[in-house]
Amino acid sequence: MNKIKFLVGTALVSGLLSTTVFATDPGIPQAGKIVNPEGLSRQHLGATVRLNFTVDANGRPQDVTVISPADRRLTQSVVSAVSQWRFTPAMQDGAPVSRRVTMPLEISAQAAVPAVTLAVATAAPVAETIVNPAGVSRQHIGSTLTVSLVVDENGRPQDVTVASPADRRLTQSVVKAVSQWRFTPAMQDGTPVSQRITIPIEIQA
Repeated sequence: MNKIKFLVGTALVSGLLSTTVFATDPGIPQAGKIVNPEGLSRQHLGATVRLNFTVDANGRPQDVTVISPADRRLTQSVVSAVSQWRFTPAMQDGAPVSRRVTMPLEISAQAAVPAVTLAVATAAPVAETIVNPAGVSRQHIGSTLTVSLVVDENGRPQDVTVASPADRRLTQSVVKAVSQWRFTPAMQDGTPVSQRITIPIEIQA
């Protein structure tokens, strides 16, 4: 009998897609060309803009929208810039596919360049050790659960909960397994910090 295991999907940081978590996952589009916004004033430095867009099968962003508050000028500049980004598209069964992503972006200035530039926000936790669940029956194969947890500054999961519906036995097994995971913790200004993430997990054979 095949061992029951996790298929870990894209991790969400505080409800948002992290571009650094599971960065080698072929199901996640990878940015290859980044265009910085133009015409921003220094008052925008430090602002974080949350974007939602689709990366199509050709790696081109479509339907770029700002979902967090931002003034009109900042919104227009960021949308124009991100629309010019190019990605390695997500892959499914060996073929490129469209994928909807949500991304937090921080407006920052590079020391060597006086212009305002666009940078991905704080690095998120990265899973280093994944423990598969025990005692899960084959009836649960194909089930997808949404797991919420805090990764502390030592890379250990805390407050692991299953946010999506699941029966009691499956929930207990998944919580016990994820509690044994180990992460490279999130980093902020070069220092490890605690961060809450949400992970969709599919049970596979």
